[in-house]
Amino acid sequence: MSHVLRTDKAYWHQRALSTALSRDFFAQRSVMEVMTPLLRQTTTLDPHIESLGVQLNGKDWFLQTSPEFAMKILLGAGLGDIYQLTSVFRHEPFTGPYSKYEFLMLEWYRQGLSYLELAEETISLLQHLSIDLPVKRTNIADEFFKIFGLDVFSLSDANLKQLTYKNINTDHDLNRQDCFDLLICQKLIPSYKNQILVLTDFPICMAAMAEIDQERQIAKRFEIYIYGHEIANGYQELLDGDLQRKRFEQEAQLRAQRNQVVHMMDEQLLESLDAITPTSGVALGLDRLIWLICEREGI
Repeated sequence: MSHVLRTDKAYWHQRALSTALSRDFFAQRSVMEVMTPLLRQTTTLDPHIESLGVQLNGKDWFLQTSPEFAMKILLGAGLGDIYQLTSVFRHEPFTGPYSKYEFLMLEWYRQGLSYLELAEETISLLQHLSIDLPVKRTNIADEFFKIFGLDVFSLSDANLKQLTYKNINTDHDLNRQDCFDLLICQKLIPSYKNQILVLTDFPICMAAMAEIDQERQIAKRFEIYIYGHEIANGYQELLDGDLQRKRFEQEAQLRAQRNQVVHMMDEQLLESLDAITPTSGVALGLDRLIWLICEREGI
């Protein structure tokens, strides 16, 4: 069933209940609700995400794919623990009943919490929203060792490609992150469909805006899946503007190689990062979660 154009009262009652419970959850923890602009002149450089843009007065503006950049600017201004319920927009093909160009995202930032502590808070939120499933906590390297019998993280790019092509039916030219994306989605996640799956400790090539643990050589990142679908993606935030600029430059280079539009960097964000105290943040696809709840409860 596609939920995008539903007009029935039962669905909208569930949606209203889920958003109200979400706000109640953060009120209990004294996390402040904020509202950042939907339309900004900068957007993500992530090669895996395409933005929807418009021209106004001869300038490019973009509907935001996430409130992340604007919320981090607020963090840099000293707002402390904050959350936001907002529509976000992504120019990507529909991949079934759980996706659309516009969807509701719940994003929050907690100062002083590690990424593992924030993962636990995310589980608490899901339970507050009546998700009654057992929880499986695991890290990616251990799961890959169970599946392939080797340390996948230590493989060279060439050997990782070979492993991926052997196990995944694809003829695309893959980079290191593409390989991990496919192996996680097609070989790891399907084993845990009837649990809340918490995946932690990502390969460094998938760090995005997460801090890196140099000793363990992993990115301090987690993802949460329900019924085989990604629901949440969280980081222990990288708070070094110079290092984040280098990551943006790498993303811009990859976009150029793939003939994608290269957007300008968000200088206000980069200036704000150094002013933020240690923080972890997570984005949760609330529309997708609501749709999954409706399907499981026959709504």
